[in-house]
Amino acid sequence: MLTIDLTFAEAEMLAEILESFLGDLRLEIADTEKKAFRDRMKEEEQVIKELLRKLAAREKMRAEDENPPIA
Repeated sequence: MLTIDLTFAEAEMLAEILESFLGDLRLEIADTEKKAFRDRMKEEEQVIKELLRKLAAREKMRAEDENPPIA
């Protein structure tokens, strides 16, 4: 396992970059005729989705830290 410490600004920028790349990747998947290449791109799509999920969880933690529940 690899751990990278990111500031919240860095994590937000990384998520934006990944979302943009994901959109482009989906277009490439749709336009690719070779099954092996398309399958590889679909694997990349799943990895990117998982990274975005992890970044979203970090953003949720940040929001909770900034706005703790009122007791």
